[in-house]
Parts: sequence; structure tokens; C-alpha cells
Amino acid sequence: MSGGLQSNIPLAPLTTWKIGGPASWFWMPESEEELLEALAWARKNAHPVHILGRGSNVLVADEGLPGLTVCLRNLGSSGHEVTSMANGTAVLEVRAGLSLPRLSKLAAQQGFGGYEFYIGIPGTVGGGVTINAGYGPGDERQTANRCREVRTVSRDGEAAWKPYSHFHPRYRHTDLVDSGLVVTAARFLLEEPSSREAIRAETAQHLALRHERQPLTRPTAGSVFKGTPEGVPAAVYIDRCGLKGTRVGGAVVSPKHANWIENEGGATAGDVRALIRHIQQVVREREGIELEAEVRLLG
Repeated sequence: MSGGLQSNIPLAPLTTWKIGGPASWFWMPESEEELLEALAWARKNAHPVHILGRGSNVLVADEGLPGLTVCLRNLGSSGHEVTSMANGTAVLEVRAGLSLPRLSKLAAQQGFGGYEFYIGIPGTVGGGVTINAGYGPGDERQTANRCREVRTVSRDGEAAWKPYSHFHPRYRHTDLVDSGLVVTAARFLLEEPSSREAIRAETAQHLALRHERQPLTRPTAGSVFKGTPEGVPAAVYIDRCGLKGTRVGGAVVSPKHANWIENEGGATAGDVRALIRHIQQVVREREGIELEAEVRLLG
């Protein structure tokens, strides 16, 4: 699916949870110019705009999304540029539609490590930059420690490169969230030269840990809740409350990882929202902790 304006497009197949109703209007641009055309159409017709990447970390409402949904997974996903620096480092420029596992591989192809942790994160560069994707609070493996510049387009069609620090990245959040800006490209600093063997071993270790701890074969959206500011993973509290296996309709707290919710078949967005609220209530009552959802609710 690609190209110009379409109507009444099912969104569930475009999300990793496989949940959600249709988009009233839908556009999957393949260039920044086409994205600008889509935004101009929405502005002319007074439509709200919703942005999707690879559909991870989001829950689309059962009723679908009004206005225009723009899916960026084809936005220059195969294009990249590498600029070598005098000090032995390099800058890797990629488009927003590039997957984070592919970003990891591109860095490796240039002979640089430090990007292996992206191999198991299912989102795109655009989404990863927007929420500062990575590990928990205080962990060095975060997008903020890799990304240097971001190219954005405003809903009014203004495009600009700005330092990533301009958007104040912190744990699982940046000022890009709910800003109305759309990330179209990003520049990453490559500064850890490494051998092919070392990168391969580190990558394999990341993949092995994810397969061991996470239900990667089930429809999920990744981690549902943020960790605490003190760095305690949400799964610790959810597991301690005995909530693994708890279900609402077709949605179930993963028996493998307490901070993941699986779609066991036929789960609705309503099922997932109800299960999220139940988890929050139980953890609040038993642990005195207010879990904050990491998953973004659309519609």
C-alpha cells in the first residue's frame, strides 16, 4: 500500500497489536514533498492529522481515526547518507521511515558499534526520535545519546533541521510529542569503532535476551507502561501483584513479560484500555505506585 489519498483504510493490519478501526482518510507518502502535499490537503479540508510509523507503541481506537492518517513507513526508508569526520567519527543521516533494526545494521556496516540495542525495537527512526526510544532511566542506551539533529515538517509545511537537544529528550519523551511537528529525517553520530565480530556478538546477545524475556511471536505493542523515575521497571510491580495472565476479552497480560499485553485473538482497543486501567488500579492499591502508560492512545 502506497501512494496518494485513500479513504476508509483498515488500520489494524498496520499496527503491531493488530487492533483498531479504519482511517477516514489515509496517505502513505514516499517523499517529504508528498508528505507536504498530504498535510496541505488536510489543512485545506480542516482535518486533524494522525501520524503512524510501523504501528508499534500505539493503540488505535475501535471506531478508527477521523481526519487524515499519514503512515510514514515508506518515507525514504531505503535512503541514507554517511559523512566521515576528521576525528574518526561519522554522521549517518537516515529518513524517518527507516526501521530501528535497519539503523542498527547500517551503523554496523560502517564499522561502528553502540547501536546494537536497536536490533529488537520494532519502530521507525521517526517514532524512535519522537519518544527517545531505548532502555530505562539512567541507561546509556537511549536515542538521546545517539541522535544529533532532527529534520521536522510543521503542519503548515515549514521544514527545518534542529539539534535534537532542542526538543529536550528525556526518558521516553521529547518535546516533539504532541508538538504538531512530523519527523522526516535524523542524523546520528557514529563514534564507537568496532569489529564485525564484536558487533555481531553484541547483536546476538540482545536478540537472545529479547527472545528469552519477551513474547515476540504474539501481537503486542511492546512495553505498555514506563518504568518509575527511580529506574524500577513497571514489570516488577505488575508481576509482584500477580497480574500475569489477567485478561479482559481477547487482551491478556503476557505470561512471559508482565509489562506486555498480548492480543490473543479478537482483542479490541476497549479490551486493552480496560486491562490497562485494571493494572494501574491494582498496582496503585497494592504498591502505592502510579504507572504511566507508555503506549499512545490514538482516537
